[in-house]
Amino acid sequence: MFVLLLVLRHDAPRLIVMQVYYDFSKYDYHDSNFIVSRKDWHMVAKITNDGLYRVSYAETPGLTREQYIERQPMR
Repeated sequence: MFVLLLVLRHDAPRLIVMQVYYDFSKYDYHDSNFIVSRKDWHMVAKITNDGLYRVSYAETPGLTREQYIERQPMR
């Protein structure tokens, strides 16, 4: 899994970007999905025909890279 952490400001939410194989069809997702919520917005886009997706979402500022990775399953 590839994980990219973008830092905009020290107190701004972090943009987490990862590539993952996951069955998003059970959530009725399509090739490109933008989910808008005050708390849990995210983007999910299918990037290969074999089921690799790119997922981006906002995360709490101030955590270490290891803490962000640890929190991924619940996000």
